[in-house]
Amino acid sequence: MTLVAPVLVPFLFGHDYLSVIAILQIHIWAGVFIFMRALFSKWLLIEDIPKYSLVTHGSGAVINLVLNILLIPSFGALGAAWATLISYSMASYLGLFISPKTRSMGILMSRSLLLPIRKYLG
Repeated sequence: MTLVAPVLVPFLFGHDYLSVIAILQIHIWAGVFIFMRALFSKWLLIEDIPKYSLVTHGSGAVINLVLNILLIPSFGALGAAWATLISYSMASYLGLFISPKTRSMGILMSRSLLLPIRKYLG
């Protein structure tokens, strides 16, 4: 979507919607962290450490709120998209490296994120 949005959006919705292309390109990457979060939530239940879910969800909500307050006045919807991407990435991925109990899942997710690059480079 990052690559095809500049062609797809005008084709599907017309030139009136050109301003949403950058927002879509940012939001689509938030989906990566949403799916990572779904996996992480199941892992927390299996490992019987659900308190980390509350901590990471709560921190993500606070980060999103603060970033929205800071970014929306200057950047509008684009700032909201960046706030969403950053807060999702911190709550669903970067936050895993804080606690020793969740660090192994962070490493596993890092390896899965880097796998396409490693495969491409050989």
